[in-house]
Amino acid sequence: MAFSLPIRIEENLSSLFSKTMLEDEVTDEVADQAASILIYRIRKRFLNERDPDARFWPESDRAKIRKAGGTTISERDGKEYTGTGTLFETGALFRSIYMAKKKDGERIVGFDEKEAPYGRVHQRGLFGQEQRR
Repeated sequence: MAFSLPIRIEENLSSLFSKTMLEDEVTDEVADQAASILIYRIRKRFLNERDPDARFWPESDRAKIRKAGGTTISERDGKEYTGTGTLFETGALFRSIYMAKKKDGERIVGFDEKEAPYGRVHQRGLFGQEQRR
């Protein structure tokens, strides 16, 4: 299961482009570009440890240890990690961000919950954690 955000291009865009292009191709191209921009922004915010409202994430204790030159052992894979920030111990959540074609003119952007099941908790909150807006 994936947590995703749909992107749908509904407006007739053919008037904006060359008449030699088919409308479906134009709509698909715009949907691809919109999804690519969204993924870029999500990943950039992720690496900068900021939420969509440009607020910094609270720094995790594990990230503080790694940034100070220490190591942490991942609960996910049991490996030792150094030098990474909050929510980037293994990189699984960051790498799980994807785009997929739903149908012509529609793309979804989300993350793969099989790869990073904890992503939903960080997005929606759990057990007293602040839910994102």
